[in-house]
Amino acid sequence: MITGNEALRIVNSYRTQVEDASRIEALQHEFPSYARLLGDKAVQLFRADLNKTGAFKWRGAIIGTTQLVEQGVEHILVPSAGNHARGAVWAASEFGVFVTPVVPTTAPEQKKEGLRELWDDPRLTIKVTGQSFNDSLAWAEQQTDGKILHPFGELVIPGQGTVVDDILRLHPETEEIILAIGGGGLAAGVLRRLQELGRTDIKVIAAEAEGSNSARKSLAAGELQPADAPNLRYGGSAVRTMGRQALDIISGSNNFSVLPVPEQDVDELIELYANDRREDHREAWPNLEPTSLVAVAALRQQMRNRNTVVVATGHNDVLPQLALAA
Repeated sequence: MITGNEALRIVNSYRTQVEDASRIEALQHEFPSYARLLGDKAVQLFRADLNKTGAFKWRGAIIGTTQLVEQGVEHILVPSAGNHARGAVWAASEFGVFVTPVVPTTAPEQKKEGLRELWDDPRLTIKVTGQSFNDSLAWAEQQTDGKILHPFGELVIPGQGTVVDDILRLHPETEEIILAIGGGGLAAGVLRRLQELGRTDIKVIAAEAEGSNSARKSLAAGELQPADAPNLRYGGSAVRTMGRQALDIISGSNNFSVLPVPEQDVDELIELYANDRREDHREAWPNLEPTSLVAVAALRQQMRNRNTVVVATGHNDVLPQLALAA
């Protein structure tokens, strides 16, 4: 199993190629109206989306692809709701291996169409199938040619955990990290890396959209449980069942909790966010995707006076209210 330190070394070696510009900024920079609603809470936003793939998942993709290539794999199958596919296509281009992203019809168009912008090469084949990530995964599992790079499996978890190193480097005062959860790869990576660094004093709160509640149910049952009704409005967090490796990691973590986020809180944030973008004439700039907004919306229920960092995992090129029709 690759260690967090080795994952960080590899991720750092590829930052220039992926044009990563991750940064910490005050919440009011992206969400002025929402920040005023929250009052004096000390909140920072970690922008993990500021790179050519548009999301944090390039980290896990390059770590996973590195390991597969070392095993002699020449064709990678990538079931994904969008962000993991983009990270994996970029990673495949770095190694020159065959890659087949498998994305559902409900994935944002720019994430499907933009894959060839990342790598326009005959070794890239895009398969669009099904209505959800689970449909894409089922198709990939039926193939006999290629190896699956799972979006929240063991191969990618160490890479996702490198967001911790950036957060602590940019904001050493961090006491609490809030992130959205679906399959659990990011949460597991963050928890494992905090443990490796001896920083289990930092609390990790996983914001879970209503209906997409596999993590909460699985933790309560002590075994994998499917979500009641994965909410496709919220993109990559709409996962039927979280990952086994992720559950094992978060189950053993005392600094972890799951926070259900009501739809009305997300909807209110979406409206405030869209209004701010119009008033500030930012419509032409990529906006944070619905999965990231679920994490930000969780702040309504976290009003303690802590140094809190919310992870912005990805962005889209459409106004957030349009995602409601997906």
